Amino acid sequence: MVKEAEAHSAEDRAKREEVELRNQADHMIHQAEKVIKDNEARIPEDVKSEVNTKLEALKSAAKGSDTKALQRQMDEFNEALQKIGQHIYQEAGASAPTGAPSDGAPAGEQKKEEDVVDADYREVN
Repeated sequence: MVKEAEAHSAEDRAKREEVELRNQADHMIHQAEKVIKDNEARIPEDVKSEVNTKLEALKSAAKGSDTKALQRQMDEFNEALQKIGQHIYQEAGASAPTGAPSDGAPAGEQKKEEDVVDADYREVN
C-alpha cells in the first residue's frame, strides 16, 4: 500500500496543484467581477473592454485542462486588472483636496485632543 502511494505521489501532487490553480482562478474571477461592478462608472470603456476580453479568456481557460494555459491567462488578466486599479486610485488621488491635513480637518484647524482617563479596574466573576 505504501509503495502504491509512493508510485502515485507525483500524480497526486500534480492534481493538487491543478486544483489549487483553478481555485485561484475562480477567486480572481469573482473578485474582478466585484471590482468591475462596484467601480463601473470610474473605469474607462477601453480599459473595461480589455479587461472583459481577458476575463472571458480566463474563464474559458479555467474550463480546460491545460494548467500552463490557465496560468498564462491568469497572468495576462492580472496585468489588465491592474489598469483598473490604476484608474481608480488616480481618480481617488485627483479628487482629494490639496493643502488639507490628512486627518480630514480643514487647513488651519487643529484636531482636538480627546480627554483620555486612565482607570484601574478589576474583573468580577
